[in-house]
Amino acid sequence: MPRAGVTEKKIVKIAVEITREKGFDAVTMSDISSHFGIRPPSLYKHINGLPQLREKVEQHAVEQLIEKISPVINEKNSMETLKAIGKCLVEFSIEDAGFFDIIEWTSNMVSTKDCQLFSYIESVIKDAVKGLGVAGTEENFSVFTIKNLVLGFTKSDNIEDACDNFEYALDTFLLGIKTRQNLARAREKLANFRNG
Repeated sequence: MPRAGVTEKKIVKIAVEITREKGFDAVTMSDISSHFGIRPPSLYKHINGLPQLREKVEQHAVEQLIEKISPVINEKNSMETLKAIGKCLVEFSIEDAGFFDIIEWTSNMVSTKDCQLFSYIESVIKDAVKGLGVAGTEENFSVFTIKNLVLGFTKSDNIEDACDNFEYALDTFLLGIKTRQNLARAREKLANFRNG
């Protein structure tokens, strides 16, 4: 019979706290059972083991990140959306490093939850890039580059510097895209002029 006061929800809550404090790898059934004053086998009445528990912690981390990103999406200003997403990810990676690490780690494992998260982030970036007038092959390259640019700045220790550096890199990249678009239009006009 399950021990009074021990529930799956409470077990996950303790695992979330451990992940926040010490990182994902510090989550053990032994530490969690100690918190409740029970032996580790007693936890298996509520959760099917460490893999399931880690999946629940990961799900919580993904939900937290989506909650953080959703309010910053500005459908009227694509550039501000891209900057805000970058800032959210950088802040999350520093303030909630344990959560960010679990998402990164499991994304290498091709987790369904993380695939949903990365698809969500990618679709927001794609919409923002389209809003800037980028299309076709340039759109795909831009989405890939911006996504990797954002993740590259999540390894910083200083939120303000990382956000400023991300914005500078994003501005520079998008300026390059705009320059290529203008050059392509100029070439097209020149070709039309020569042919016309």
